[in-house]
Amino acid sequence: MRRITAILLALAMFFSVTAVSVFAEEDVVASVTAKMDYDDNVINITYTSNLKYDAYITFYMTYASNVTSFTDFDNIIRIDQVICKAGQSVDAEIKSGADLDGAYDIFAVPSGTKGQDGKAKATLTIVAEDERDGILLSINQKTDTDIATEIYSKLAEALEFEETSCPAWKNVYLYDMKTQDYSGEYKSFSDIDKAWSMADAIYALRNANTIDSLAEAIADNANEIGLDTENDDYVEFNEVFCKRFMEEIKKNNVMSKKETVEVFETVSAITAINERDVKKKAEVFASDSEYLKILGIDKDLQKKIEKAGTANIARLMEDFTADDTKTIVDKIEELADEINNAPDSTGDSSSSGGVRRPSAGGGGGGVTVPTSSKEVNEDDYVKPGEVKLMFSDVTNEYWAKAPIEALATDGIINGYEDGTFRGDNLVNREEFVKMIVSAFDLKADGENAFSDVNSDFWAAGVISTAVSCGIIKGVSDTEFGVGQPITRQDMAVIIDRVLAYCGKSLETGQISFIDAESISDYATESVNKLTTAGLINGFEDGTFKGLQELTRAEAAKVIDGARASVK
Repeated sequence: MRRITAILLALAMFFSVTAVSVFAEEDVVASVTAKMDYDDNVINITYTSNLKYDAYITFYMTYASNVTSFTDFDNIIRIDQVICKAGQSVDAEIKSGADLDGAYDIFAVPSGTKGQDGKAKATLTIVAEDERDGILLSINQKTDTDIATEIYSKLAEALEFEETSCPAWKNVYLYDMKTQDYSGEYKSFSDIDKAWSMADAIYALRNANTIDSLAEAIADNANEIGLDTENDDYVEFNEVFCKRFMEEIKKNNVMSKKETVEVFETVSAITAINERDVKKKAEVFASDSEYLKILGIDKDLQKKIEKAGTANIARLMEDFTADDTKTIVDKIEELADEINNAPDSTGDSSSSGGVRRPSAGGGGGGVTVPTSSKEVNEDDYVKPGEVKLMFSDVTNEYWAKAPIEALATDGIINGYEDGTFRGDNLVNREEFVKMIVSAFDLKADGENAFSDVNSDFWAAGVISTAVSCGIIKGVSDTEFGVGQPITRQDMAVIIDRVLAYCGKSLETGQISFIDAESISDYATESVNKLTTAGLINGFEDGTFKGLQELTRAEAAKVIDGARASVK
């Protein structure tokens, strides 16, 4: 008889167990469980009781019989003893189980007990080592129509399956798992045991027919399958997420762990694109984002994204939604190419034309505006005085270098924390107002009457000042137009008004642009005034493009010129 060693172990390292409680009096409850670890040829035993005193637990292992007494044992083949503290459980391990075959009874007998107090029994079925390879071979050779049936017929007792018969659906599930999760072959009984439980978990997900039941099934089986339920998009947009996940797992007929995890991750990425605000959406495209791989964004496209700016693309996709990753990737590439290939929009007579790029921040008044005007926090800004006077993307040859650095020096505009200025980014209405108020040191008290400007909005004060000074109005009587890019013609009107407020009157000329009819009536005079004064210019093709949105570089040039004219 081989020597038996008992040690404390964590049950999580081994297969699940089924408890059997017998031979216990009414006031004492005891149980013993046993499970064969076929990977290490070890029998793992757990004894649990509510005994109110420490006791040595003696384990007897015999060939299965109808023994009901804990005093008479036939054919004892294993025996060991461990100490169990009062009211606790104890784990034991019987090594060298490779030579065992068939059904065995395992008895647990506490020392110092009378009658049946604290005694328990469990039955364990073991497959002999020399039979295991043959069983695995026969299982792996089966097709998807009978692989689970084969598993059940050979291993139901040994692996302690709870089913009284094999469900028909498990055949295709177990075959799919073998193919995808186990590289085409179950290599051990451990693989089979885990796959059997995995099939139950995935089946529960597929059979959930409401959002609540699916969320419950995910919570119950996430660890078994490997689903990241701490994922921000799953947590924040749970109802939308679960609805799409329910559709996708059924549409894709998922029956393996690999497929389930892939669908879960894909739904996470689609949810992030469809549901996040602009600022958080930009994080999807960051170089360290796990979503790049999920979406299938290769290195070439990633370079395009970095060049175009993640925030730029995110802002253009603010209202974009999609049902699949291909549509998302195609849209990202389209926007990246549009941004990267468009000519510079200088607003100067030397310009080759206008490009419409989204604003990623860095607005006016010495602050760097975050990607989304909907979620502004003063902590996100770079404060005046922290500005970098030399920007990595403003070279000596850059057409607006002088005005950009002049305004940056005075704290009117700032760059980004990475040292760039990003002159082609667009400027929205509140950003431009902030720049104007700062550049001309406007001061006036006023009340905010716009429904889209909350009192705690970062630009609420400068908007009230600008309105009180009469240099800007809302897009309607009740709305200011927060977050809307400002057009070139509106820029001209505001500059005209602020110069008049500062006592600088401009003459109206007869400058003619070929697209003059596209300039709104209210802006025509201001455009002509600023053009005559040389504060703004058209494009080389003879157009002014009054409805085109203003860029940061254009804003810097015209503001610097305008403030110089009143000094």
